[in-house]
Amino acid sequence: MDASTPKAIKTTPHFLKIWGMLHKMNPQESEINRIVLGEAAILLARNNKKYKGRVRSVTQFMGTETGLVSGATYFLLRYIDDIVDEDRIDPEIEHPFEWAQTFCNKIATATFADSTIPEKLTAYVLKVLERSPAQAAPPKQDLIRAIQAIVYDYKRSHVFNQETGIWSNSTVGDVLTEKQLDQYYTETFQPLHSLLLTGLRSTLPLERLRLLPIVQGQVYSARDLENDVLKGIYNIPQEVLAAANLIGNPNFEELKASKIISKWTADTLMSAEANIYRIRQEVFSIKHPVITSVIFMLTEQMLSLIEKQNLKMLK
Repeated sequence: MDASTPKAIKTTPHFLKIWGMLHKMNPQESEINRIVLGEAAILLARNNKKYKGRVRSVTQFMGTETGLVSGATYFLLRYIDDIVDEDRIDPEIEHPFEWAQTFCNKIATATFADSTIPEKLTAYVLKVLERSPAQAAPPKQDLIRAIQAIVYDYKRSHVFNQETGIWSNSTVGDVLTEKQLDQYYTETFQPLHSLLLTGLRSTLPLERLRLLPIVQGQVYSARDLENDVLKGIYNIPQEVLAAANLIGNPNFEELKASKIISKWTADTLMSAEANIYRIRQEVFSIKHPVITSVIFMLTEQMLSLIEKQNLKMLK
């Protein structure tokens, strides 16, 4: 460890242990570990309170191939999401949205290089997952679906100007029906769960976790409602907004003041909490200690978010 070691690694015993093992690893594993730890440090430096639980869960088993591929997958998609949302600037990427679409195509055709952080992480993730005997779905297909979900999220809050060829913030709120929202959550999170199961070499059918992506979407949408509304994204069913007479572009304060919206939010979080315990029972029944640990940690974060949201609504 020297002056170049990220502060988050110096102050996190688990990261520090992995950092100390780098010299014992083969060159690729050492490089991927360095990238993952570096990306974790960047995320924690940005907002430690928001990301520390997620970072802890995805790096829990680092030091093993299973743990490393889990961390590499998460930080690959985190990197792409941050680039597309312009939460992170890469001087080599001039047009983030177009870059993400092109990167998707390169993965599909196996024509990407191995020189940038996302390329190195992609090469490692696919190398490990494609040799797994237990694949919930083809890893390349899951990775492309996950990136396409990031691209779709961007398109929900932006509009393309045919004359200028530029994407800009949309002035029209994007609203989905309840059925469309469930499908949106499934398309967003199911590929991630599929990649997770493949990385853990699990034979658990993805169908048995069918509620997890919807629950995850519901909980995260409740947490991010204020920020999403600022971007013109409304993850509240069209039917509910219509019943509250808030069709159009309601602001956050209008949503917050609506008794119909408040009741819908409370009912949704109550249903999500009940489904989390159903998911846990399903996972516990398969008797796979690592999967049980990972899913329990993920759902524990969701339960914590539900509790925080419930407390907010009581104020």
